[in-house]
Amino acid sequence: MKFLLLGVFCIMSLPASADTALTFERILSEPSLYGPTAGRLTFSPDGKQILFLRPSEADVSITDLWSADVQSGKSAPLLAYKDVAQAGAALSEAEKARRERQRIKSSGIVGYSWPKERSDRLLVPVDGRLMVVDLSREQPQVSQLTDAETFETDARFSPDGAMVSFIRGGGLYIQPAQGGSAIPFSPAATPTISYGVAEFVAQEEMDRDTGYWWSPDGKHIAYTMIDEAPVDVIQRVDIGAQGATIIEQRYPRAGTTNALVRLFVAPISDPSAYQEIDLGREQDIYLARVSWLSGSDGLLVQRQSRNQQTLDVLEADIKTGKTKRLWQETAQTWVNLHHDLEVLEAGQGFIWASERTGYKHLYLLTRGGDLVRSITAGSWQVDAIEAVDEENEQVFFTGRMDATLEKHLYVVSYDTPGVPIRVTKEGYWNEVTVSPDFKTVLINRSSPAQPPQVGLFAQDGDLIRWIEENALDETHPYAPYLADHIMPEYGTITRPDGTALEYMLLLPQGKGKVPALLDVYGGPHAQLVRRSFGALNDQVYAQRFALMRLDNRGAGGRGHVFEAPLYKAMGGPEVEDQRLALEFLANHPRVHAERIGVMGWSYGGYMTLKLLMQHGDLIAAGVSGAPVTKWELYDTHYTERYMGQPAEDSGANYERSNVFADIDGLSTPLLLIHGMADDNVLLDHSTALMEALQSKSVPFETMLYPGQKHGFRGQGVRQHVAETTMRFFLRHLFP
Repeated sequence: MKFLLLGVFCIMSLPASADTALTFERILSEPSLYGPTAGRLTFSPDGKQILFLRPSEADVSITDLWSADVQSGKSAPLLAYKDVAQAGAALSEAEKARRERQRIKSSGIVGYSWPKERSDRLLVPVDGRLMVVDLSREQPQVSQLTDAETFETDARFSPDGAMVSFIRGGGLYIQPAQGGSAIPFSPAATPTISYGVAEFVAQEEMDRDTGYWWSPDGKHIAYTMIDEAPVDVIQRVDIGAQGATIIEQRYPRAGTTNALVRLFVAPISDPSAYQEIDLGREQDIYLARVSWLSGSDGLLVQRQSRNQQTLDVLEADIKTGKTKRLWQETAQTWVNLHHDLEVLEAGQGFIWASERTGYKHLYLLTRGGDLVRSITAGSWQVDAIEAVDEENEQVFFTGRMDATLEKHLYVVSYDTPGVPIRVTKEGYWNEVTVSPDFKTVLINRSSPAQPPQVGLFAQDGDLIRWIEENALDETHPYAPYLADHIMPEYGTITRPDGTALEYMLLLPQGKGKVPALLDVYGGPHAQLVRRSFGALNDQVYAQRFALMRLDNRGAGGRGHVFEAPLYKAMGGPEVEDQRLALEFLANHPRVHAERIGVMGWSYGGYMTLKLLMQHGDLIAAGVSGAPVTKWELYDTHYTERYMGQPAEDSGANYERSNVFADIDGLSTPLLLIHGMADDNVLLDHSTALMEALQSKSVPFETMLYPGQKHGFRGQGVRQHVAETTMRFFLRHLFP
């Protein structure tokens, strides 16, 4: 369950009392009140250009490709979607599912890629076709590599840029980048077998969006074979405005059989000469990660056990397929997956991230997988390795050494580790991209008072030049509303055991008492409370409500030790922590204690139901969106990670965690919302709850949305959800 905080619960429309009153309609209108934004930032391999995606001026839901010159800082459109769009083009079902898994909300140009070794060409997928952009000339030249009769996904260059690989119809293909016929690289797909793709749980829960990997020298490709025949077929009714379609979806619910995954490697010169990689005798495992050794003569394969308490790192010989274990991670709860494995050149070993101390830190390992030294340590977590400078034996990483609510970039020696040096400025939440020569850093940052801005910074943190300053001056679209901008208050609530829980609170202007809303997610790893520029929809809320968010145990940013209490206890510790937030609001001098509402989506919808059922005496109304109601209905990798198998302990853990265990406690007004084509948290979750409430004659309100999946799309739909939710809270919190 990739973290999803859906904007429909955070954007509310209020009657404007003046021309400058912030409204839901204005937030969705153009120009964007956030100002110009830049996403998917990358350096060219030679470090001379910066590419990024920016919303189109004509339609902010469509993104175009832009380029900035590193030397001058000047930016300009590189490829506009309108110039390459195909009239009437529609996404394939595979691409729709892929974008849903990756939470891609925009359309137009949503991705691009460089060859690893060249900066003179670019690969851009557009409406299922592949475009090659020649950057060697004064003006970029665009050529179409594939036609509209087929639909290609997960496309990328070979390292030298000579070939392009992609998935078509469940099979892996390669094609010369200069044009020519596509060559099948894998065997042909069947209705249940596909090649080079990531299975459902890999995409949705494991943060693995691909099923194939080029070798560094471009001579081989490793790829998966996915056999979904063992996976249960569920009949999901996809209800749209024009009718219903019964979709037979292979969905591995908790406790049931997963897809079988095999791994192969084949030479580009002869794809039929493939070699299978030995993943071990046990087939009921997860293929978590695959990467290449720097010499292209072997693979590193991360194999996770079904119970997710063991993660083996295997070295595979691509000639024989034989594997040997280099090292192993274990846990009494679960082992979190990550992408922080760096292979050092010339057989120097590896940099690896482990949570063996309860906090994610970096370690230097030998070529044989033995521990050399810890690179970082302390009661704080590393977020991710951003770059490794082998010449100077330095590793760049993001983490929380200075503040849990701020993400910063640090640099430290892995040869003689000391105290990491912070590169980014305090007070900001930072997303970073390190340049190929490690001398500069692209920083996309924001603070509670500054919307996202992108700059090129030196390694010491000094600003070189802005790529997108996005200054909040009188010309900024948000300027008319800035005087009424409400800054969040940050604080902590201390649990009886001494654990500090961090919160943020927005209070309406004035001194009188107001109703309050607790916006909850509550699920593992998600972090809602942080020092960044919040959604402007929060400002609309804060015109009438005190708006609060609290990060309960299980939330991200504070290490595995803070997550672990949820193990086999979901619906317990996190609900109790959010109860403390409700009590905090009830005792706040600005809040009407009897007028507190709760809302949430996905896991937050589940939490809303649990809070209403267990602590309804503290809540006046609740809105639950796309909630999980019965964990046996959710997928294997996510659910079993935290809850184990449904059959364990005679099913007591699942029964206790499901919402039906507390259903007799529901008496507070409830609005239940769900998309009628949701393929993640299936509509079955809500219909099961509806039937249970109806059988007990418990009143509730419902709003279902035809054709909508887990993440709602479309301005009109989002506005409808927002206004429906607002009317519900106005009725119950403003009696």
